[in-house]
Amino acid sequence: KQSNPVLLSPKAANLFKSIASTNRYSIETPLYYQGQVPIVVYYVIKGTILLMDKNKIQQTRGKGSILGHKELLLNISSKFTAKALHDTEVCYIDKSTLIEISKSTDSELQFLYKELKNTITH
Repeated sequence: KQSNPVLLSPKAANLFKSIASTNRYSIETPLYYQGQVPIVVYYVIKGTILLMDKNKIQQTRGKGSILGHKELLLNISSKFTAKALHDTEVCYIDKSTLIEISKSTDSELQFLYKELKNTITH
């Protein structure tokens, strides 16, 4: 079953990238495993992420997609293993930073947090 990738607005994407850590993968690398609650929210800067169920590719995600947000915010296990392919670049925000963002009085950070939360329902 294919589902549409979750994308952030340009404003939210820029905010996310401005506070996130970045990682570039030179080889195929798992980001998180099926059955695990991801510990960070990922934003794909470039490249491809495979979402796999029992080693079968179910979906792919590319530039602009976010991953792991629903599972992290709701504390639920992932239905898929997420693998970054060669030459994929992602940035990520960990759970403690997300909690800080949720409590922040900064309107920009509140905007980002609300957008991340709103994507859960899609």
